[in-house]
Amino acid sequence: MTDFQLKDLASSCLKKIRYSTEQTALEAINRVHKKRKTDLRIYFCKHCLGYHLTHKINKQRSKTVKREVLK
Repeated sequence: MTDFQLKDLASSCLKKIRYSTEQTALEAINRVHKKRKTDLRIYFCKHCLGYHLTHKINKQRSKTVKREVLK
């Protein structure tokens, strides 16, 4: 693994909470949203093959996630 790949892995996965399914990540979004009223989205991690949460908006998915959170 190159230094760049190690830095990418460290910044994108190792310091974050890993959710094993998209459903558990959605449940976490709902809990956070109730406490902080902040918008989050889920993304799949190619490093750990799990899901993480982010504040960064992906225009293609953000509307879908917001709709699912409000259900």
